[in-house]
Amino acid sequence: MILKTRKGMIAGIILMLLLTVSLIFSAIFACGVRPARAAEAPDYKYEYPKVQELTLPSVLSDGMVLQQDKQVHIWGLTVSGKEVTASLLDAEGASPASGKATADADGRFDIYFDGQDASFAKYTVKVQDDTKEIVISDVLFGEVWLTGGQSNMELQLQYLIGGPDLIRAARADTKYENFRIFLEPTMPEGMTIDSDFAYLPQFDIAGARWGYANDKDDLKIVSGLAYACAQQMFEELNADGKEVPVAIMNTAVGATSIEAWMSRTSIDETPEVVNWLKNIKKNYVSWEAWNTTKVEKFNQMTALFNEKIAPIAGYPVKGLLRRCFCN
Repeated sequence: MILKTRKGMIAGIILMLLLTVSLIFSAIFACGVRPARAAEAPDYKYEYPKVQELTLPSVLSDGMVLQQDKQVHIWGLTVSGKEVTASLLDAEGASPASGKATADADGRFDIYFDGQDASFAKYTVKVQDDTKEIVISDVLFGEVWLTGGQSNMELQLQYLIGGPDLIRAARADTKYENFRIFLEPTMPEGMTIDSDFAYLPQFDIAGARWGYANDKDDLKIVSGLAYACAQQMFEELNADGKEVPVAIMNTAVGATSIEAWMSRTSIDETPEVVNWLKNIKKNYVSWEAWNTTKVEKFNQMTALFNEKIAPIAGYPVKGLLRRCFCN
């Protein structure tokens, strides 16, 4: 009899506890409060740093080569709402082209103006708002090629058979100051293959700069395969006294898969790629799992697009030269 009474008391206490918990959760939801949920993916758009003054990406800097048959695109950041002007100046200081734009809510501005025919003539680009002026010097118009791929495209010229001979030949020929190289670090400065790569497209590439083919220290570290192709093009374009600058922008990283070089949007909008990643490669991750699923963080979806392609995506080029074995 006593045992039955105790069982009844325990059952009653449990029932009261359940009712109390139910009332608490009802009150929480009635007040509009919800239990914590997994993070949702932000809009897939550029992640801009907050700046207090006019700022340009590294690709728009001294020594750059602009594509001869396309509009010039100048972009950057400043304080939201400011008007920015960009002017192209020739050697005599005359301005054959210019444009202006107002910085949007993120501080981003985009200015377009007509380019020039290819030549060894040097130009200056002046970009300014009401508080700061940036002058980009030694600017050429010519043929610009984006190059990329895996280790065979990453391998530096100094390590190729015949590479040192090509380096010496470029140093000895004055016209090679008109062959330019956009030197992207294999990984942005300060990062390694195991760093946390950005989920969103980035504004700039830390440590990137323009270099010259007649500078031994610049040329020896460029992609040997990319340079060999572009060097032959440079010689052919400049035969018979012609003047056509050539530039290569090498983005290659060894052992990378194609999805690392694609934007999130392009992946999600291509069913064949999604199917491959989900069902065959098992490498399709949700936002909640982003940057936590692989040791090779540089090789996860969009990692290299965000860090190495997005920052130069607005730069007009002639075409793409890519060499790789697909992972």
